[in-house]
Amino acid sequence: MSLISFRITAAEIQADEHWVRNNYIKTEHSVPMRDSVCLHTIVYAPSDTLPHPILLTRCTYGSGPYGPDSYDPALWKLLKPFTSRRYIIVKQDLRGLRMSQGSFIHIRPAGQLCDTGTNELTDTYDTADWLLDNTNSNGCIGVSGNSYLGFTSLLAGMSCHPAIKAICPQAPIGDWFMGDDFHHNGAFMPSHAFSFMSRHGQPRHGLSPHAPVCPEYIDGNKDDFYNKHRTVSSLSGLLGDSISFWNEMTVHPDYDSFWYDRCPLHHIDTITSAVLLTGGWYDAEDLYGTLAAYDAITSRCPSTPCHLIMGPWGHGSWRRNFRGFGDITFGQYDTTACFRSLWVAFFEHYLRGINMPLPDGATCFSSGDNSWHTLPQWPPASTRPLVIFPGDGGKLSTMRPDNTPSFSTYLSDPSNPVPYTMDKGDYMTEDQRFASGRPDVLTFVSEPLDSAVTVAGTVIPEIWMSSTTDDADIVVKIIDVYPDDPQLGNLSGYCQLIRGDIMPAHYREGFDHRAPLVPGTATPVTVPMPDIFHTFMPGHRLMVQIQSSWFPLFRMSPQQCIDEYRCDETDLIPAYITIYHDSTRPSAITLPVISGRL
Repeated sequence: MSLISFRITAAEIQADEHWVRNNYIKTEHSVPMRDSVCLHTIVYAPSDTLPHPILLTRCTYGSGPYGPDSYDPALWKLLKPFTSRRYIIVKQDLRGLRMSQGSFIHIRPAGQLCDTGTNELTDTYDTADWLLDNTNSNGCIGVSGNSYLGFTSLLAGMSCHPAIKAICPQAPIGDWFMGDDFHHNGAFMPSHAFSFMSRHGQPRHGLSPHAPVCPEYIDGNKDDFYNKHRTVSSLSGLLGDSISFWNEMTVHPDYDSFWYDRCPLHHIDTITSAVLLTGGWYDAEDLYGTLAAYDAITSRCPSTPCHLIMGPWGHGSWRRNFRGFGDITFGQYDTTACFRSLWVAFFEHYLRGINMPLPDGATCFSSGDNSWHTLPQWPPASTRPLVIFPGDGGKLSTMRPDNTPSFSTYLSDPSNPVPYTMDKGDYMTEDQRFASGRPDVLTFVSEPLDSAVTVAGTVIPEIWMSSTTDDADIVVKIIDVYPDDPQLGNLSGYCQLIRGDIMPAHYREGFDHRAPLVPGTATPVTVPMPDIFHTFMPGHRLMVQIQSSWFPLFRMSPQQCIDEYRCDETDLIPAYITIYHDSTRPSAITLPVISGRL
């Protein structure tokens, strides 16, 4: 396997703040869109007279610092590889934000024009036209950004402007209902959504270089706050009518046209720009969007060059030197060097025409054995299904149960939900031993592995369950159990979370409507979850945990088939949940395996 290694040039080494200020001229502009609304746009242009490519970022959090003498430190930090190569760096406030005119709409539908006949696609297109006319460019534009700015980068490719040759959406928002920051499989995520919307959903009052001031809703301990406001309606009461998107969202509890229209992946008909999608296997915010965008582009725009890089990273941590999470490290000091090399090579190739040997398909990091792989596609075509079954006595094996009946029951009590973290750190790799001792968490463990097992792709849990009520959530966690070995130090016996996700039982037949459970009736529920690429090493064991709450990462289900945005504390009722593991109701988890066996 060959990975790009881009040599750091002497120019890049010397491109510090002093160099940037001496070699770049900053100008600020009000760029008119087709409806005469002007968007605030900052241009950092090399002071020479040669033509250069443009690297554009369309910003939701401000394009500043503002003012002629205030230069963005990113120019000599994050963007240093591009300033040293004399790219024209452009940042723009989105319509309705900071210093741009107009009205802002969160995740504005890509397939619809607003009343003025504009959307993010038309604004990007008009901006590209203006840049070609008003900068000394070589006629080639690249667009790059992370998270919400990854969303705007994706939309830039959908604008189909002929000068936008390449886009790099990093952790782009794909679908705020199905798998990104606000919901997973329709289950609301209060700890992120409330924090985000209370800060970034506030209305502005006129043009300002500063974000609107927001109240400090969480005063003190975060756990105490969410335990006090355990329902969505309680959080809504704090916000009042001030947050328009929050209010719209709460009248669309199911996957209807409101959510469908706001998912750009449904509107990808053609992307002519080359694409470099970037994401992290441990991204707690937009892992879904990265993988779903890659799938949508490669399946619906097969002639578009589309590269994927997935590393062992959290949200955006590929942009800085990154070694790991706490005691979990990934075998080398800087796992992000691969991204930075590919990032620069990608734009050099498509914006300058430099013949760089870009890898086809996907460049992916496998955790566990800590190795990079170049693959023709993601997920790999060479996987085979390995089915593992939870069973009696907390055992996990490849043997299909032959006993009837067999089941495990626990009380899911809204007054004492299972927490999603104990150390307030990076929960996506956190030691799950804190949950194993709880009576409302079922734990199933395999025998130690004789050989390495590499899982690459989509894990599919199908859990047979019943409830004493007409609704419940099912949470499934895939865990790597390290050996009990003092030489491993803090990792001795560590139960590393590899992937976990939630599924409200009421969406088992489709996300556009709710189907109540029949109390006491065994029902299969599939739990969709994002892909993994992980090697369970010899001597390790596989663990599966099953539970019905994960609070406050996800809202506490009322365990009744009612509107969760409108329920109050009295609607949160206990339920006895039964998980079946016998021959006629075999709960099972299907793993896509490249190599190895249990």
